[in-house]
Amino acid sequence: MMEPTLYQVLEELVPDLLDTHEIMAGLDREWVNSWRSFVYLEEDDIPAMEKFLADGITLVPLSSNAIRFIYNLNQMIWKNVDDGIPGAKLASTYAPKALERRCCEINRINRAKAEKIRQRNAEDERIAEDDESETILCNQARVEDERRAQAIGIKQRHAEDERRCFEAERNRRNQAKAKEKKSMNDRGLSEMRRLLKLRRKSWNREDFGITAFALRRILQSYETAKIEY
Repeated sequence: MMEPTLYQVLEELVPDLLDTHEIMAGLDREWVNSWRSFVYLEEDDIPAMEKFLADGITLVPLSSNAIRFIYNLNQMIWKNVDDGIPGAKLASTYAPKALERRCCEINRINRAKAEKIRQRNAEDERIAEDDESETILCNQARVEDERRAQAIGIKQRHAEDERRCFEAERNRRNQAKAKEKKSMNDRGLSEMRRLLKLRRKSWNREDFGITAFALRRILQSYETAKIEY
């Protein structure tokens, strides 16, 4: 029994919504004019397939549906080869229902892949959002720590300023007290010296001796207090 030609297989397999002549025109452009050459068609060449228009000069890409049909049929052949199906490379092996099942399987696989990609993208977006939220929280915590550190620094500076003001005020008061004490000592000493001069003129020798001794003791006390100060 003779094997059907590539055109006969395509006439049987190509759905009504596709133009068999368009597919054949694209295959002819790639010098694919037999079933065997179709079986060994490079997968990477399929998406870039073109056809000539009626003028025989202008090239245009094949429609996406035509490219998808050629790709699915080529993939079905090589899947059967990989699965060890007898006659996988023979044109007579393929029927419209087999191709339809293969197309349904490919669509299911593509949908599963698309769903996995969608889930992976959603997971990546969720991770990115979590990372962004974590970054925002870290930045907020850092800003809060800096604000607290700044507030603590301000409080410490205020406390240091208050301590310095207190020390300055205490020193000022101590200096004022010391100055006042010195002034009182100086006034007392001057007064005692004045009294001593007056007494020398009016007292007798005995009284003067006693009084002079007492005044000297007083003067010595003031001098001692002055030196101690």
